[in-house]
Amino acid sequence: MVVQIDYVFECQDGFKYVRGTFEEIKEIVDKNYKALQEIASNGDSVNMVFDYSHKYFPSARISACIGGVWKYYTLRTEVKEIGTRMQG
Repeated sequence: MVVQIDYVFECQDGFKYVRGTFEEIKEIVDKNYKALQEIASNGDSVNMVFDYSHKYFPSARISACIGGVWKYYTLRTEVKEIGTRMQG
């Protein structure tokens, strides 16, 4: 079986990044977390829980409450079968 792996980082309001490599998506997740921390002020909350220990199935979740509005950002992996490999 031949598969295509896509890494998806998204927010519930339609914000979405799709990348083909772990390194690209990790950079996007980390940059977004830092950007949220920079715009947060007193009384706001920005937290990230992540597990990058498995290259093909990393996970991350950012929860941010800025100005009283909660947003949740998640990282997930999509795997699609794109063919079969001939043996022999």
